[in-house]
Amino acid sequence: MNTKIPYVAIPLLMSACSSGGLFTKVGPDYNIEQPITPTSWYSSQPDYHAQKLAHHGNQAELMHWWEGFQDPVLIRFLKAAENVNATLADAKARIEEARTNVISADSAVMPTIDFSQGVKRSSSSFGGTPFMWNQYSAGLQSSWEVDLFGGLARQQEAARSQLESRNAAWHDARVAVAV
Repeated sequence: MNTKIPYVAIPLLMSACSSGGLFTKVGPDYNIEQPITPTSWYSSQPDYHAQKLAHHGNQAELMHWWEGFQDPVLIRFLKAAENVNATLADAKARIEEARTNVISADSAVMPTIDFSQGVKRSSSSFGGTPFMWNQYSAGLQSSWEVDLFGGLARQQEAARSQLESRNAAWHDARVAVAV
């Protein structure tokens, strides 16, 4: 019995190898190194790293923290400041840009399929009685970049990290406006 792999199955097999770990990512994994700080820095000052944020680092809780003062004018002022602040608007725009980059990086690892179709109506006589004919055409094209060395996976990691960074910058801008 002679078994042959159809050409359509080759990309599927390659993707299985890629997701199964047969292929590798080029370059080292990024590790965040904690800075070494002398203990003398903390002996004369309170340990700010041990203190919890009043809003627990949660973006949604920031406005609720200010509500603890029970001052509606303050809350209205803070909401108005957030709505018109250029730094916050810029930070929101950068978040949307980063989300777009994540979608683009995610779509780069997926296969693309292009379809085209056309209809052409022609007439000709060739010196005799004119006649008409219709010509129909259709095309299907597929392409897929196999992430053999992990470059596309690194682009996905970079896009997701950039999105996290943009969210943190937006949070920092909100804190700066509220303080």
